[in-house]
Amino acid sequence: MNMKHGKIKNEEMQMKKYTLLSENLRQIRRAREITQKKAAEMLGVSLTTFIYWEKGKVKPTADNLIKLVNLFGNEIYKEESIK
Repeated sequence: MNMKHGKIKNEEMQMKKYTLLSENLRQIRRAREITQKKAAEMLGVSLTTFIYWEKGKVKPTADNLIKLVNLFGNEIYKEESIK
């Protein structure tokens, strides 16, 4: 039972982190006045993929997370980035 509780807690933390990523990604992109299309081009992904990341429908791969951090900085993971 305790292990199950720990697994659920970990999944909740991962979901919160991913929600934070998608919300920050949208806000930071807008603050830098970069369109979704331009961001997708800069990252080498389809526009649909980028939109899904911003909406939280799809999780970026590890390689794409690195590209996101390189483009937008590590503030995409910071809670204080959300306003």
